[in-house]
Amino acid sequence: MKKITAFIIALLILAAVAFGAYYYMQYRARQAVTADTLMTRLEDASECTTQKMIYNGVIESESGSVPFINKQTFLMTYKAVVRAGFDVSKTKIDLTDDAINVTLPAMEIQEVTIDPDEIRTYNTSLTLIKPDGKEELRQALVRAEEDARSKAAESGLLEAAGENAEAVVKGLLSDSAGGREIIVEHR
Repeated sequence: MKKITAFIIALLILAAVAFGAYYYMQYRARQAVTADTLMTRLEDASECTTQKMIYNGVIESESGSVPFINKQTFLMTYKAVVRAGFDVSKTKIDLTDDAINVTLPAMEIQEVTIDPDEIRTYNTSLTLIKPDGKEELRQALVRAEEDARSKAAESGLLEAAGENAEAVVKGLLSDSAGGREIIVEHR
């Protein structure tokens, strides 16, 4: 009988500890969500992306000044996604009896995102002193973003974004035009 009583008491203690641990974890989870929520900030977004380009690029980077001692060069290949479009808040709409005149702002490159999983570096130098390379990689990423922006602008991405913006605006307004002509212009 003593063994059964001791077993039941041990089982109750174990259940109480498990129950307490469960509620403690729930309490900590609620606290973490609350703290994360307080750190979050919502911002209004009025960007309309109308064109996206995927770009594969190569950057050559060089650091140091003494060959074979600290002069390091490397190549970095990367994959970037470039988004282009316009700021909807800068759109001007004039309504007449016959037409809806929409004036779109200039198309702009909104964002360049370099995929960290697609970055590859190839060391092309022999040096005695090897720097940690963090600063060189950071500078190479900045140059890669600039390279992707310029290649996107040269490729006609902004023009394609403008054409697509016209189609998007006409598509959005066609149901509510009420028989009016939709005229889309660019600034």
